[in-house]
Amino acid sequence: MSPAKFSFNTATADCTNDYVVYALNVAGSDTQPNIVRLNSIYAGPGGLCGSSPTLKSAYQVNTRDVTGLLKLNGQMLTSPILSLDGTKIAFIETVTSSTLACPGLTLPSTCSISFMCSPGEHQEATDPTTAPTVCTPQWRPQAATRRITRLTYSAAATTYSSPWVDYDSGDHAYFGDDNGKLYRSTCTFRCASGVSPQISGDWPVTVAGAGVKLSPPVHDSSTNKIFVASADRRSGNVPHDR
Repeated sequence: MSPAKFSFNTATADCTNDYVVYALNVAGSDTQPNIVRLNSIYAGPGGLCGSSPTLKSAYQVNTRDVTGLLKLNGQMLTSPILSLDGTKIAFIETVTSSTLACPGLTLPSTCSISFMCSPGEHQEATDPTTAPTVCTPQWRPQAATRRITRLTYSAAATTYSSPWVDYDSGDHAYFGDDNGKLYRSTCTFRCASGVSPQISGDWPVTVAGAGVKLSPPVHDSSTNKIFVASADRRSGNVPHDR
């Protein structure tokens, strides 16, 4: 899917601070990152930042099951999204194995998990093949300053529906799943200290039939509605303040 980019300052190209973040469709491990940030992105022949982009940091994400013991080996199938100041990343981990129970669920199933992490609060990795840093609390104890949230929102996978954040009002994130449902979080990047996002009351909204994959949603501020399509060739809109 698409990377997220910081920043979009058209007057100044910053080889050090401007970056792109990619989510990779592999399970994270000590030797395999699946959230990777690159800087020196204005590189190449005639570019401003040398011959090629460079690694800024790399992170592994691999949620453990409801027991806290076994890795679910989920993958990032959709695009990540950044906070406006570039200090936080939101993304979705999809678990396609149905032999283990995801956190927040009681029975083995597929599942979708929404994350937010603060990459600036983690040690920078110099080699993503040998030293990816950890973006989730499932692997090592969290540092006191590390900001991570996790929300299991569906017992279905999420193949296409990248999150969309309403930056203007509410700090809500919208995302669908592969079972025809559209979700809204209570907060994303501006959650109060000690508060983790939850699914808003009266959500999810059933947009399509069971087993139908949803597209990424888009919020239109002029109509105050969320527009989304589905794999059964339907499209529709949902009021923002439902």
